[in-house]
Amino acid sequence: MMTTRVTLLHSTLCALFLGAFVAPPASAAVLFSYDASTGQLPTEQGWLAYEVDVDGPLTAANGSGTTANNANVAMETLTGGPALHLRDTLTDAAVDLPNYYYAWTPAQQQTLLTQGLKFTMVWQGLATTSSGKGNLRFGFNGTEFETQAANIGADQTVEVLGFSSTLAPIDGAFHTLVVTGQMNAGSFEFSYTVDGGASVPLAIIANPSPTQIESALYFGAQSGANRGADFYVRSVVVETLNVPEPATASLCVIGLLTFALYRKNG
Repeated sequence: MMTTRVTLLHSTLCALFLGAFVAPPASAAVLFSYDASTGQLPTEQGWLAYEVDVDGPLTAANGSGTTANNANVAMETLTGGPALHLRDTLTDAAVDLPNYYYAWTPAQQQTLLTQGLKFTMVWQGLATTSSGKGNLRFGFNGTEFETQAANIGADQTVEVLGFSSTLAPIDGAFHTLVVTGQMNAGSFEFSYTVDGGASVPLAIIANPSPTQIESALYFGAQSGANRGADFYVRSVVVETLNVPEPATASLCVIGLLTFALYRKNG
């Protein structure tokens, strides 16, 4: 009888032990995001605006308009739902950047350093006379990335360019950019894919961003002096990469200890 009970317990614990290791990983944790389907601007969902003008109609696509009368950002209703429209074609000053940035906290930065980073943007580039810009940057100045990653020095960044030109075809369709990053031998390494294509590594570069946004994650126009960004944004999600359930190892250890004690006392 005792032999049967030990055998049964042994089988159960073995199944538990093996099952814990083959169990699927936990879902990623979303840290912050933007969803245009609500019809809201990013500022209504926790993001901050840098040189965004929403007063008046959107400036003309071929580069005319002034900040006194035209906007460089608008919400528009498209087939499939609302989208955020960023158009950097105002002409009254050298700098009219429409950018939205998120002031990620040290705790969020630490989570991404520990568990890896995944950034996903769904966007559509638009062909206009002055089109060709638009970018995404991760500003590391003064952040935990600068402090802890050996490959990230003072006031540096990674960027993805060409949202309204070369990043994806200007074909009237939405495309998906995914940027991932994770620690590897003390360095935090970044790469990106477009529509699930080949992975492209991202170089760490000097941060040319204005002071107000050099320590934040932001997307929008690349340069006010060189106008041209014109694209829609459907969504932005910043989350961790999938990580194993933290309880898995503990569960296995407890199971093995329980079995050992049962054998000893049996």
